[in-house]
Amino acid sequence: MHLQGNIPRPVLPLSTPSRSGFFLVHYAVSGPDAVPTIDSDGNGVPDLVDATCSALDSAYRNEVNEQGYLPPPRDGKRGGTDQYDVYLRDMSSVDEGMYGRTVPDTLISSSGQPERYLSFIEMDNNFDSTDRSPSGQPIFSTYGTDAALVTCAHELHHAIQIGSYALSKVQPMLYELASTWMEYRVYPSLHDNEQYINVLLTLPEAYPFGDARAATGYHWWWIGNVLQQQGGDALMRNVWERIATGSRPFAALVDACDAQGRAFADLFCTNMSALYQTGQRATSSTVIPRAALLPSISFRVDEGAIPPATTTGGTLRAFEVRAFRYTVPSATNDKPVVVGAVIANPDVRAMVESEPTTQPYVLRLASTNSGNAMPIPGSTWSISVSPLTNCMYVDGLQTSPPVGPYPQPFLTGTDDAVYLPVPNATQGDPAMIRVYRTDLVGIAEISTTVIIDGARIAVAWHPNGVRPGVYIVEVECAQQQQSFKVVIK
Repeated sequence: MHLQGNIPRPVLPLSTPSRSGFFLVHYAVSGPDAVPTIDSDGNGVPDLVDATCSALDSAYRNEVNEQGYLPPPRDGKRGGTDQYDVYLRDMSSVDEGMYGRTVPDTLISSSGQPERYLSFIEMDNNFDSTDRSPSGQPIFSTYGTDAALVTCAHELHHAIQIGSYALSKVQPMLYELASTWMEYRVYPSLHDNEQYINVLLTLPEAYPFGDARAATGYHWWWIGNVLQQQGGDALMRNVWERIATGSRPFAALVDACDAQGRAFADLFCTNMSALYQTGQRATSSTVIPRAALLPSISFRVDEGAIPPATTTGGTLRAFEVRAFRYTVPSATNDKPVVVGAVIANPDVRAMVESEPTTQPYVLRLASTNSGNAMPIPGSTWSISVSPLTNCMYVDGLQTSPPVGPYPQPFLTGTDDAVYLPVPNATQGDPAMIRVYRTDLVGIAEISTTVIIDGARIAVAWHPNGVRPGVYIVEVECAQQQQSFKVVIK
């Protein structure tokens, strides 16, 4: 399923419109592009063609009518009518074989504006389990009608992206992430895209989220579920609205999350635990569906820790994830404690700019607990990662890099607390919160302790009775002082 240009429209002898009339599906019943000719309802149209028409209409209703995306533009009779054209042909012989592709056809945007294109879609003519690529490899993980359904959802979203928003010259990763997620959003009972999570879990270091290549997007499609849980369908749609104004795709993602009051780095670090909670460690996850049926994540290091300390290090690219597992002595018996850790480098700037930079890291397990290390339950040992800009998930506990206060703005009557980051602190540390008006007149001073709010080390301020406005909030903790601007509405 690829975005490709400079490809001529196929010539196929037969066509039929979808029930809505928006799509025209072209096909053949003989020759190399022939569809299966089974016609169960006797309407003169092969069942696969009927299923494709129905799937296209269903995807349109979901993506346009329900989720609110702009429809793809009609093509001005380039395929014989002004309907959007979909061609069913043997895609197993194209490149190394593919389910389908959306082809930019004609530039329709004005000079100096982000590029938008009329397009057409090509899809496989049968999605047969016996189809092989030119090198002899299987092509499909899902077959027949089910494969046609997910392909319609995927490719229609590409047509929407490049026709109604923009075809960016950089960072195609988000194009494939969004379209592959759309398969799940439209058809949650179909699981073709699990094949990509399998690869990510097997080779997590090969596909850092910040890698702008299109191929990377397939493996991270489930981040669409993270965005939807945070801001509904509007959050992902807002990414495309920003791309349509000329934003680079990764910048559009970051800015859309900021506008929802949650930094993308924070969302990513909070939810990377889902990669650890698969296979035998699976929990009931709404982020990665059917996690128990997926493989467990591969560990870069899997060994016993040696006192007084064991360290491992290396470098991480932007939003690269690595997993580790160690055994340490138990504090109560002879049975060792197993501790797993997932770390990532949430370097937003490098991701947005597509910089191939890396950041060194050191993961350290020590036989005592000191400094900013996280205690390992059931053991006297502790675990830490440096620098602190990295985030880490440890068997049920998780830390994130410091981000700004959240939620922003605080909505009186809706939100319970404003959470303020406290770098270099640990759970239970004492803290002091001081609240000032913008003219620096103090209005409150609160003694509190550091908590872990889901995945974030923070202190909580409950602005009960505070009038709407802008406030300066100072946090003193772990021998550091930080000031933040907080908006109350």
